[in-house]
Amino acid sequence: MFKRFIYFFTANYIVASLIYFLLHLILPRGYVFGALYRMFLYHESHPYEYIFIPCFIYAIIFTCLAPWIKKRKYNFIYIIFFILLSVIISSPLGGLLWEYHDMKAGFFPEGKLLTDKLLEGFTLGISIGWIIIAMSIPYNIFCLIAGYVIIKTGIDRFS
Repeated sequence: MFKRFIYFFTANYIVASLIYFLLHLILPRGYVFGALYRMFLYHESHPYEYIFIPCFIYAIIFTCLAPWIKKRKYNFIYIIFFILLSVIISSPLGGLLWEYHDMKAGFFPEGKLLTDKLLEGFTLGISIGWIIIAMSIPYNIFCLIAGYVIIKTGIDRFS
């Protein structure tokens, strides 16, 4: 099980990082991830930290579900659903990381507790994280395809 986790995490992280790197070279101004108007682009300043979060959640989910998926004969719908679920679970954690980078940049409002600031990041991740992800085309499409291939090869290899 540990080998499966390591495979899913490292393969996904390396491929997602490589896709980011290549798109960063190709896309205008190098912006790969979507952003809302007047939003600080911490995810562009620290992309590999933000890529780490969904890759880690992805690895946990598919480490646990690989035997179950294998019995379903690689049902495409289940695999896509669980990839999207890993992204949804990652959104609040990405919001926490965004708030951390915001505080590190000096934006820590007076009178606000650390827990309030982190809770704000968690809820922002839930409410707008999916919008940022949806705006990150073509990155999210390439990663969805790569994630599917990694799952298929990982299930064949470790189950």
